[in-house]
Amino acid sequence: MIHTVSFEDLKLESKDYDILQRVEATSRITLTIDGADVTIQDPDGAFKLHYVNTGTTALNLQLLDYEGVIRGGFLSGFAKLDLKDPEDIARRIALYRLINLVREQGGDYVIEPVYSISVEGESLKRALGNVKNSFTYMTTVSAKAIRLKTTK
Repeated sequence: MIHTVSFEDLKLESKDYDILQRVEATSRITLTIDGADVTIQDPDGAFKLHYVNTGTTALNLQLLDYEGVIRGGFLSGFAKLDLKDPEDIARRIALYRLINLVREQGGDYVIEPVYSISVEGESLKRALGNVKNSFTYMTTVSAKAIRLKTTK
């Protein structure tokens, strides 16, 4: 087993690492509520989760079917991905993309991560009076990529 160590625990000085540059990644997820049908999906088709809402006043989602792959990342610790929370899914996808950008640059860590999220929604009334609600979750995460200096 290999244990992880936090950046703070390393007690590094600025001479011990190079700041490569600030990197930024985004993701977009849609949530559609159409009666009891609830769908969380990537608009580009990477994945789709289809739920039925069994609750009467609040969302109580039961997964019916799914397709595709969700690629999510995390920066410290490990928390389970909440597949019923489009905000969590959007954040994890943006983090996955950020981590890959840092790796492409040869980075070892990120510092000073900054998250932003926006939610836009629309409600469509249909002919028989039922309503279809749609929400788009946009997440951006940025951080400074750093590379540890080594002697080898």
